[in-house]
Amino acid sequence: MNKKKKFLTVLSAGHFDPFPHRGHIHHFEKAKKLGNWLIVAVNSDEDCRKKHDGLCYMPQEERMLQVGALKPVDEVIPAYGNDGTMTQTILKVKPDLFAKGGDRTPDNMPQSELDACKKVGCRIVYGVGRPENSSSSIIQKILYMSKEWFRKKFKNEANTG
Repeated sequence: MNKKKKFLTVLSAGHFDPFPHRGHIHHFEKAKKLGNWLIVAVNSDEDCRKKHDGLCYMPQEERMLQVGALKPVDEVIPAYGNDGTMTQTILKVKPDLFAKGGDRTPDNMPQSELDACKKVGCRIVYGVGRPENSSSSIIQKILYMSKEWFRKKFKNEANTG
């Protein structure tokens, strides 16, 4: 009996601001293995500003370009809506699977996303990838290192001037 495998579309999503890091790449690799076509939705600049206290480190267009250059990613789209959720994106894309990162659980997922997945018949897969290197921790490290560099530079200039 020759049974055809179903073509599965996988949706992943995020801000990826200021850039996709190792944790995102591991997530995309694992998400791609769940199906045949990996679509990554990138949040808007407005959503980034809401998440990062009014700052958006990189414009959505640049973040989409970087995500799209990664090998596991088949398609990159802008997220629909500016409410911080993927609800509208799920309703429009109608993926077979929604791959959530290693730090996501049913308890910390917006109810509207759960409802949208149920409405379109999309299965949610939690814990895809490893929770590592959050963008926030990378930004904190860069800020600390920059502060240290300036402190040393001006201390040395004060001693030589």
